[in-house]
Amino acid sequence: MIALAASYLLILITFALIAWATPARGWRLFLALLALGAGVGSFNLLIEAIAFGVIGWAQAANAFAMQFGVFALLAALVTLASPKRLATNAPTLRLGPLRIAGVVLGYEALYVTAGMLVFPYVAAFYADHHIPAIGEVLALQAVRALVFVASSVLVLRGGLRFAPLVLGVAFSVIGGLSPLLPDNPLMPPEVRVPHAVEVGISNFLFGALTGWLLTRGNQRRTAAA
Repeated sequence: MIALAASYLLILITFALIAWATPARGWRLFLALLALGAGVGSFNLLIEAIAFGVIGWAQAANAFAMQFGVFALLAALVTLASPKRLATNAPTLRLGPLRIAGVVLGYEALYVTAGMLVFPYVAAFYADHHIPAIGEVLALQAVRALVFVASSVLVLRGGLRFAPLVLGVAFSVIGGLSPLLPDNPLMPPEVRVPHAVEVGISNFLFGALTGWLLTRGNQRRTAAA
């Protein structure tokens, strides 16, 4: 119970950090936080869990519905508590084929590197689960990289100061540390802890890369919403 509360607190703090870094307010802030939370902290994790045979589709659907409600509540709390901000200089979203390709390739490289480093510590656990072929794994990670991007669009479109740092923290906490902190009947502590270290670090680096690539060269004065 304490670990679950700590997990929610980490998400709340991360949402507050994003709210501090962006001038977006009201529904724009709420939807941006909800999209980031549900996409990075739920959907993206569940599709990989399905692919690796950790859970089934029905379990995943139930888990997503519950987690969506939690993210909506936390996003609403931060939105209501966030004071109105003045206009500020903040980099905004820049999308393009080369930038998105850079994000996907960066995620593939970080995922493979981190996976190779952590695998000796979790190999026994996955021996009883379905491991997709390497081509399937890489294809799945390309899709997951695009989900990261899609989940971040609203946050970045509103303008985000210190985008690489803030997005790095968000990806690391929401997509790694927070979901792996509470007790989980599907994944014992001896597997969760190595994964938390692995994903926490690799997701931070990936978030920093994503924030840099998708805002680089675009700085403008952004009004509060």
